[in-house]
Amino acid sequence: MASKMGIKILRILNRLNVGGPTYNVANLSKYLSNQYQTEVLAGYKEPDEASSEYLLQDLDIPYQIVPNMQRAISPVNDYKAYQFIKEKINNYQPTIVHTYHGNVFNGYFSPAKTKIILGIERWLATKSDAIVSI
Repeated sequence: MASKMGIKILRILNRLNVGGPTYNVANLSKYLSNQYQTEVLAGYKEPDEASSEYLLQDLDIPYQIVPNMQRAISPVNDYKAYQFIKEKINNYQPTIVHTYHGNVFNGYFSPAKTKIILGIERWLATKSDAIVSI
């Protein structure tokens, strides 16, 4: 439910690399009505990627890096990142969890990994009240 301060939004970015998702998060967080309280979580960018942290910093958007969250699949690191995010959700109790991620259907991972990821996404969809995509 919405808090006395309004609707709580938790935005989760897989990583802070230069691209549309960070622009989206930064601008939506900065310019939404005051009825929306926003917190931002993000993973590590790849070493060869340019950082987009400056977008959040320039707009004075606080954010927190999720330890162990990275682009590469790693069951141990992914579980640790999941536990961190789960704790954040339990403590913050957001009304909306808004994530941005790439398309796993073509080109990012091997066919076997893609099948596993799609299975996980389908299972997670059963745990959601609603899914909104852009």
